[in-house]
Amino acid sequence: MDRLKIGWFAGRPDVPLSSKEQETIKNVIRRNEALEMAERQRVGKLVERMENIKSRAVETGPRNCRMCGQTFGLLVGVSKFLCDICKKPVCSKCCIDLNTRSLTKRVVWLCKICSETRELWKKTGAWFYKGIPSYEVPQRKNINICKDANIDEEVMKNPQCSVSVDEDEVVIANKDKNSNLQNGTLNVCEDNKKKSNFIRQTSSNEQQKSSNNLDIDWDSFARHRGACNVISATNLKRSSVSSNFSISESFSGNDSVGGVYQVCRDPMLGWLEISIIYDESRHCLDCSILRARDLLPMDNQCLADPFCKANIITSDSKFKYTKWMKTKVVHKTINPEFNEKFSLIGVEPDELAESVLFIIVYDDDKYGHDFLGSCKFSLCSINMTHPIPSRMSISLSPEDLHGSQASDSESWPNGRIFVSLSYNTLKRSLVVIIKQCENLIPMDTNGLSDPFVKIQMKPESHRKKYKTSVKWRTLNPIYNEEFLFETRPIEMDKQSLYITVWDKDIGKSNDFLGSLIIGSNSKGRRLRQWRDCVRLPDVFHEAWHYLSNENIGHQR
Repeated sequence: MDRLKIGWFAGRPDVPLSSKEQETIKNVIRRNEALEMAERQRVGKLVERMENIKSRAVETGPRNCRMCGQTFGLLVGVSKFLCDICKKPVCSKCCIDLNTRSLTKRVVWLCKICSETRELWKKTGAWFYKGIPSYEVPQRKNINICKDANIDEEVMKNPQCSVSVDEDEVVIANKDKNSNLQNGTLNVCEDNKKKSNFIRQTSSNEQQKSSNNLDIDWDSFARHRGACNVISATNLKRSSVSSNFSISESFSGNDSVGGVYQVCRDPMLGWLEISIIYDESRHCLDCSILRARDLLPMDNQCLADPFCKANIITSDSKFKYTKWMKTKVVHKTINPEFNEKFSLIGVEPDELAESVLFIIVYDDDKYGHDFLGSCKFSLCSINMTHPIPSRMSISLSPEDLHGSQASDSESWPNGRIFVSLSYNTLKRSLVVIIKQCENLIPMDTNGLSDPFVKIQMKPESHRKKYKTSVKWRTLNPIYNEEFLFETRPIEMDKQSLYITVWDKDIGKSNDFLGSLIIGSNSKGRRLRQWRDCVRLPDVFHEAWHYLSNENIGHQR
């Protein structure tokens, strides 16, 4: 085949390239290398931004925002959202709402870390290459730091002082565990000729470098800053327990704490003080529940009605006693004094090594108790040689599998109802959907009932009353019926939704099965669902509620 007279074959291979052609090729190669370097630096900036966001995350537990560390709560805390990717809780300031176009119209929330990671994969093409391409974090500009005098000399003289430079702040952190952060004013001097260059960590496989051979411990600084964020965000000012407790291991180090109290976790849900002694002669474990401190509030007055339940978890992760030991209910307080003693009989000495004392704290509510916290204490640490009560204070933990089993063991004879609420801004109405009921009371001779539901809003100018259809011969009716009540968000702060369940009888009065009140004067889950309707309109908020045997005054 004859070669073409154009293109690459048009040249003469025996003639060397001229200097101009060689320079042109070199320019193309330099331009390609510059473009590749710019692309690597662009990706490096995105990676560095994501790493900075990750370093600012506090990660203090499920009761706090993973980003800023603020405590969640029904009334006094911030609102809680669950990230759709990492499944970790964040507050409204640290999450992003994604408007999905799916048929379900589900609201998707993402934390800042997952949102930034998602944008990183989109902007770098990592979704196509199945991984982040090679990158290089650009070096920071030279920044001079001076604190009234030349701070460079102070840093070089004190090797325990580490200097870190961030985009938004300049912090001096002393590594000494007995000293605090310095509160002096820092001045950024750009005109000073003595400059200190600081280079951030570029990637996971690169080493930290500095032009003045100053080694900066970025990891310890990030942990120290995260710990400071926990203190400032959660406001751990415990009036009754701060003098006897160490906040956490990261703050107290190896220092011992005076008194008989020893703790190692942050008090996110409050504290429970107990006293335990084992009587070997009677094979009995005497447990005294003394008091609780700093519990979560559950009503409008930022108070609660707490009580405790106690049981023993055996080696096969089952509860030893069918009947739980229960304290009295202390009303209208978040610092209850119980001072009650229980005797757990039948505890053999051989069982102590593999048994755990489990105490759970609830908020008393006739429409379903709300979980406040739980604690576990291993009985293997009990000293049987010295018959002296072991008094300790334990921080409460979130609900786990044993806590769920304890909640399911509660008996609610009137059954429960599944309600969905949403405030519709277009219709300016509260949308109420009665979905279903479970385990209702049988009122007929055949062991079943013919239930229907009545709904009414009080106070309301229109005085509207609705009722669902009758579901014949069932104790688990499914309705999925929708009702509208015209109201405004301002008026909902003074209104309540009254729901009653009845058994239909022909020829005589209907039988009462149960009632439920959801509104501004409610507490716990009911109050949270009601307030979520105002705070997040046009979104359905669903929840199960137990029915009470109290007749709230609907006409039959």
